[in-house]
Amino acid sequence: MSRSYTVLQTVTANDAQVTVVTPGLIVDTTGTGGNAITITGAGKLGAKEPSADDHTDIEAGFRVVEALGRLDVGQAAVVVKGYVLAVEAAEGTDEMLARCAELRRAGQGRLERAGVLVKAPKPGQEERVDLPTIGPETIKGAAAAGLAGITVTAKHVLIADRAATIAAADAHEIFIFGRRPSEPHG
Repeated sequence: MSRSYTVLQTVTANDAQVTVVTPGLIVDTTGTGGNAITITGAGKLGAKEPSADDHTDIEAGFRVVEALGRLDVGQAAVVVKGYVLAVEAAEGTDEMLARCAELRRAGQGRLERAGVLVKAPKPGQEERVDLPTIGPETIKGAAAAGLAGITVTAKHVLIADRAATIAAADAHEIFIFGRRPSEPHG
């Protein structure tokens, strides 16, 4: 599926091209803007990379998120060692991660850092007005839940305050990984 935005204004400042695509939504299309909302790229963002086990959870997570999306349920899931720990519904990502953290505290989750949050748009989703987003709070929630990382669909998920988000991920030793939409789902 190709994605198109109605571009209202494009401004270049400090080597970052910033595009206003809807009123109030500013997207740094070059990925260099520090505090702007940016579109995720492909590959790792930050210092840490997903392990082979993480990639297995990533593939499972994308299968779950695709199924959820076809039912118009949510845009995210948490998979730990092949087990679907949580799916996002009306409560949103932050509350889903809080639920995962509570399970971990209650001893129902793994004690070592493991598992991934997978976040992607729903199939056929109107991306001009409702792109999934991650940011520093998402990193804090994933860390509290004991997750190893976060994977998103590259170029289809926004990062709020990119620099702070990547710094938080590095501080918590959590990976952020942008998976190309064309990559197979396992």
